[in-house]
Amino acid sequence: MSNDPFNFNFSDFKKWISHSKEEKDSIVGCKVELKESTKKLSLIAEVIEGDARKVLKDFRINGGIVTEKFGNIVTIETNNGKIELNKLHVVIS
Repeated sequence: MSNDPFNFNFSDFKKWISHSKEEKDSIVGCKVELKESTKKLSLIAEVIEGDARKVLKDFRINGGIVTEKFGNIVTIETNNGKIELNKLHVVIS
Protein backbone atom coordinates (compact mmCIF):
# COMPACT_ATOMS: atom_id res chain seq x y z
CA MET A 1 0.00 0.00 0.00
CA SER A 2 1.18 3.46 -0.82
CA ASN A 3 1.54 6.16 1.84
CA ASP A 4 -0.02 8.73 -0.49
CA PRO A 5 -3.40 9.66 1.08
CA PHE A 6 -4.92 10.37 -2.35
CA ASN A 7 -3.94 7.01 -3.86
CA PHE A 8 -6.69 4.44 -3.21
CA ASN A 9 -6.27 0.81 -4.20
CA PHE A 10 -9.47 -1.21 -3.87
CA SER A 11 -7.60 -4.52 -3.88
CA ASP A 12 -5.46 -3.46 -0.92
CA PHE A 13 -8.56 -2.24 0.89
CA LYS A 14 -10.28 -5.62 0.46
CA LYS A 15 -7.18 -7.39 1.79
CA TRP A 16 -7.10 -5.07 4.80
CA ILE A 17 -10.81 -5.66 5.56
CA SER A 18 -10.50 -9.46 5.30
CA HIS A 19 -7.44 -9.40 7.56
CA SER A 20 -9.25 -7.32 10.21
CA LYS A 21 -12.24 -9.72 10.13
CA GLU A 22 -9.90 -12.67 10.73
CA GLU A 23 -8.41 -10.91 13.76
CA LYS A 24 -11.87 -10.30 15.26
CA ASP A 25 -12.81 -13.98 14.82
CA SER A 26 -9.66 -15.21 16.53
CA ILE A 27 -11.22 -15.18 19.99
CA VAL A 28 -10.49 -18.90 20.55
CA GLY A 29 -7.77 -19.29 23.17
CA CYS A 30 -8.30 -15.83 24.65
CA LYS A 31 -9.10 -15.14 28.29
CA VAL A 32 -12.48 -13.45 28.58
CA GLU A 33 -14.50 -11.83 31.35
CA LEU A 34 -18.17 -11.05 31.80
CA LYS A 35 -19.38 -7.82 30.24
CA GLU A 36 -22.91 -7.97 31.72
CA SER A 37 -24.18 -7.84 35.29
CA THR A 38 -23.88 -10.89 37.51
CA LYS A 39 -27.67 -11.31 37.70
CA LYS A 40 -27.92 -11.47 33.92
CA LEU A 41 -25.25 -14.18 33.71
CA SER A 42 -27.57 -16.91 34.96
CA LEU A 43 -30.11 -15.93 32.28
CA ILE A 44 -27.77 -15.70 29.30
CA ALA A 45 -25.31 -18.55 30.00
CA GLU A 46 -25.89 -22.25 29.50
CA VAL A 47 -23.81 -24.53 31.70
CA ILE A 48 -22.43 -27.41 29.62
CA GLU A 49 -20.28 -29.15 32.21
CA GLY A 50 -20.03 -28.94 35.98
CA ASP A 51 -22.17 -27.62 38.82
CA ALA A 52 -24.06 -24.55 37.56
CA ARG A 53 -23.52 -22.45 40.70
CA LYS A 54 -19.80 -23.15 40.91
CA VAL A 55 -19.16 -22.65 37.20
CA LEU A 56 -21.05 -19.34 37.01
CA LYS A 57 -19.41 -18.04 40.20
CA ASP A 58 -15.96 -19.04 38.95
CA PHE A 59 -16.57 -17.32 35.60
CA ARG A 60 -17.87 -14.17 37.29
CA ILE A 61 -14.82 -13.93 39.56
CA ASN A 62 -11.96 -15.33 37.44
CA GLY A 63 -13.18 -15.28 33.84
CA GLY A 64 -12.39 -18.16 31.53
CA ILE A 65 -10.71 -19.31 28.32
CA VAL A 66 -12.63 -19.55 25.03
CA THR A 67 -12.24 -23.10 23.71
CA GLU A 68 -14.68 -23.09 20.78
CA LYS A 69 -16.66 -20.64 18.66
CA PHE A 70 -19.75 -21.41 16.55
CA GLY A 71 -21.08 -18.26 14.94
CA ASN A 72 -21.75 -15.87 17.81
CA ILE A 73 -21.80 -18.59 20.48
CA VAL A 74 -18.58 -19.25 22.40
CA THR A 75 -17.74 -22.11 24.74
CA ILE A 76 -15.81 -20.91 27.76
CA GLU A 77 -13.84 -23.19 30.06
CA THR A 78 -13.45 -22.29 33.72
CA ASN A 79 -11.73 -24.17 36.55
CA ASN A 80 -15.06 -25.77 37.50
CA GLY A 81 -16.59 -26.57 34.11
CA LYS A 82 -17.79 -25.11 30.81
CA ILE A 83 -20.45 -22.62 29.76
CA GLU A 84 -21.81 -21.35 26.46
CA LEU A 85 -22.98 -17.83 25.77
CA ASN A 86 -23.09 -15.19 23.06
CA LYS A 87 -19.73 -13.54 22.42
CA LEU A 88 -21.40 -10.12 22.75
CA HIS A 89 -21.66 -10.71 26.51
CA VAL A 90 -17.91 -11.14 27.07
CA VAL A 91 -14.87 -8.93 26.76
CA ILE A 92 -11.30 -10.07 26.09
CA SER A 93 -9.17 -9.40 29.15
